[in-house]
Amino acid sequence: MTSVRGIGPLPAFLDRIEGPHAAAQLFAEAGLPIDVAGEAERMVPLNNLIALYEAAAHMTGDPLLGLKTGRVMIDAYGTWVAYSRAAPTLRGCLQRAARAIAYHQTGTALELSTSGSRAQFTYHVFGLRPAERLQHLQHTIPALLSSFRCYAGQHWKPDWIELDVGYDQRIEEMARALSVPIRSGSHAMAFAFPSRLLENRRHVQSEPLSQPGWRDLKTMVQGRPPNAFSALVRETIHLDLTCTLHGSKPSGACARQSCYIQCCLRLDRVSLAAVL
Repeated sequence: MTSVRGIGPLPAFLDRIEGPHAAAQLFAEAGLPIDVAGEAERMVPLNNLIALYEAAAHMTGDPLLGLKTGRVMIDAYGTWVAYSRAAPTLRGCLQRAARAIAYHQTGTALELSTSGSRAQFTYHVFGLRPAERLQHLQHTIPALLSSFRCYAGQHWKPDWIELDVGYDQRIEEMARALSVPIRSGSHAMAFAFPSRLLENRRHVQSEPLSQPGWRDLKTMVQGRPPNAFSALVRETIHLDLTCTLHGSKPSGACARQSCYIQCCLRLDRVSLAAVL
């Protein structure tokens, strides 16, 4: 599951480029109600979000739609990113981001690794994911760049970017747009950079507009994505019902796998009746 903050300005982009109701049509095809985009703290399945971005790029014919959308939402990821960028050094920022991503989405992880003079910051996406996911990876890059630039300067770029997708023409277009070499076919998406940058302190001009207080952090923790199977089922049922009310196609996961779901719920000591 992931926060709908990841949808960003995509609905507005689609309606402006493809005409009114284009976004509603695309959301329906992805099994998501269009209204969910306006609920900043709502959670949706990550695979649905990945499929949504791919379908949007196909609809518009823009191979860099994810990158363009991501550039508009570099500061739109909420408290967990603001908390990360409030760290005094780049190392602290990346470590905070790695700890706090669990409050934005599940099924993923951020990892900082070093080897001598080299370092990598890696975005892992676990489980079975759509083969076509380049747009999702694209839209995460600008926010990550922005975090690094708070410490390394506004024009900083990684030495190269790794992507866990096969090569195609869009990779070259991304590399030109970012002016950064891109290596496809890696085990995960990653930024490669000199490890000496980890001790860089945050630039004064990059001071966060508002540092998150304890109330913000408490709200972030309380609003984390479901980390128990019963909570995941509850979110999925709510999403299916919302889709049905808005005329979208529900995922049908609960109906198709009710026996499996009930078995898993028993492990959480929760009945399906209680969830409903």
